[in-house]
Amino acid sequence: MAPELLDHKMELVDVLMEQLKELEGMINQTTSARDLRIAIHLMEIDRIKYVIADYLRIRLKKVRSVLSI
Repeated sequence: MAPELLDHKMELVDVLMEQLKELEGMINQTTSARDLRIAIHLMEIDRIKYVIADYLRIRLKKVRSVLSI
């Protein structure tokens, strides 16, 4: 909810995206698709993707508002 545009954290976003790719790869290699742990990992992947997308969406909105001034 901060109105000012802070420094970007793209290194953190890149690290999170790499970890998501690795986790998705590990899940795709798993043979038992009915395992509860896999379902929980998939929900966690979706949550992390949402947080990253929301961070980038808000950042883009703030950049656009700064550029329009």
